[in-house]
Amino acid sequence: MKHLVLCLAAIATVMSANAQGIEINGVVWAERNVGATVNEDTGIYFSWDEAQTAYPDGWRLPSEKELESLIASNNRYSKFRRTRGRYFGEGDKTIFMPSAGYCLKIGTKWSDKPNAKKNGYYWSSTARDDSKGINLYFDSAYTGVTNGFNRSLGLSVRCVRK
Repeated sequence: MKHLVLCLAAIATVMSANAQGIEINGVVWAERNVGATVNEDTGIYFSWDEAQTAYPDGWRLPSEKELESLIASNNRYSKFRRTRGRYFGEGDKTIFMPSAGYCLKIGTKWSDKPNAKKNGYYWSSTARDDSKGINLYFDSAYTGVTNGFNRSLGLSVRCVRK
C-alpha cells in the first residue's frame, strides 16, 4: 500500500505536465505512461488491480473498446530516440508507447522486465474474469487486444481523459 501511495503522488506530478493529452479517434490519450517523466520512459508497472486506481484526477484507464479504437488509428513500430515502441495516430495527433515489457512480482518487488525493448503491454479497465485483465499488446509485427492476461503481472498504464 505504501508503494501505491508513493506512486500516486509521483503520478499526479508527472501527469500535470501533460494534462492536455492527444486526441486520437475521439479519445484523449496521455502523452506518456503513468510514472514516466519523458515519452520514452516505461513508467511504473502495476498489477491489473493496482492499475484500476493508478491515475490522477481527470484521467482513467482506457476500456477494451478504446484500445481497439487506438489500434484502428494509423500505427507503426519504430523508435523514439533509442527506445523501441509503437506510434499511434497521425501528424501532430500522435502518441508514442514504448515497448516496456512486463514484470513478475517476486515478494513485494517487480522482477526485471522480460521482453523489454521488444513488446509492449498496457492494461485496460476491462476484466476478462476474476484472474485475467484485457490489455493492449504489440511487437514489431503485430498490434492487438489480448483475450486476457494474468492480473498479477506488472504492465504499463497509459491513461485517457475522463
